[in-house]
Amino acid sequence: MRGGAWKGFHVWRADFDNFLLTRAREADVHIRRPCGVVRVLLDAEIVRGVVTTEGPLRAPLVIDGSGRSRWLGRVLGIASPARSPPFIARYGYAEGSCPLRDEAPMLLGDASGWTWTVRVRERTCQWTRLSFGALPDRDWLPDEFRGLTPLARSRGTDVTWRIADRTARRS
Repeated sequence: MRGGAWKGFHVWRADFDNFLLTRAREADVHIRRPCGVVRVLLDAEIVRGVVTTEGPLRAPLVIDGSGRSRWLGRVLGIASPARSPPFIARYGYAEGSCPLRDEAPMLLGDASGWTWTVRVRERTCQWTRLSFGALPDRDWLPDEFRGLTPLARSRGTDVTWRIADRTARRS
């Protein structure tokens, strides 16, 4: 590997979620699961908290962790226009041995996009392909994963760059 040994790591999403929940409990964080947000608490157009399915929660700071659904931004009418051409990343998982990915992931760019490949757990590899033009077929696999068994059909997600017109407001 250029520049020395790989110093990053990858964690299976469910394992990472459990790790974060365990650490939060150890720090005496009160966790409400399952708990949905019903509406935002506003005072003179300042966000003061949220009303959840378990009742109101007041907070000096509210962070929208809803991802691309942008729940809070949509409720507050905050635009989030695209700042790039439309991008759809296709990704998938494959089972088997891929010695090329045992030590480090790889990001490979070419004229039509880029491909990220990585081992995410024992005998499970993941790939992501962002094409600047046409999407790869649903059955597409990176060359290095051709001998592996796909765990499901690939999926796609919108990764178009967006920036909210307003991201924070002081009370």
